[in-house]
Amino acid sequence: MRKVKFALTLNLLLVFLLQACAPGTEFDIRGTWSYTLLFGDGVTYDAGMITFVGDPADGTCAEINIYQIDYEGSYHVRGVDVTIVINAVETWTGSFSDADHLGGTWEGPAGVSGTWTAARQP
Repeated sequence: MRKVKFALTLNLLLVFLLQACAPGTEFDIRGTWSYTLLFGDGVTYDAGMITFVGDPADGTCAEINIYQIDYEGSYHVRGVDVTIVINAVETWTGSFSDADHLGGTWEGPAGVSGTWTAARQP
């Protein structure tokens, strides 16, 4: 009986330890953000608003760009690192610089690419 109690106690400790060490998010991405995508030469490729819905680590996003075109996608956050996939053809990778600012690089169809920034909206 003592061995069973010890094994159960050890398993519970391992479960709590694994939960504490599991990768999480440093900041909560959910909400509405303004964004700008630039080509490598600094010319604006796209800009608009993007809204993230789900949990802090994974969920969906809805984008409306300067041309008033709606797109849907998904996001994935680990620590401060962010990956956003729009319409399954455009990928933004980057990170939080603080709770209200994101930035990184993007790649779209036909090899177009550049940098992006986003700022949380109140």
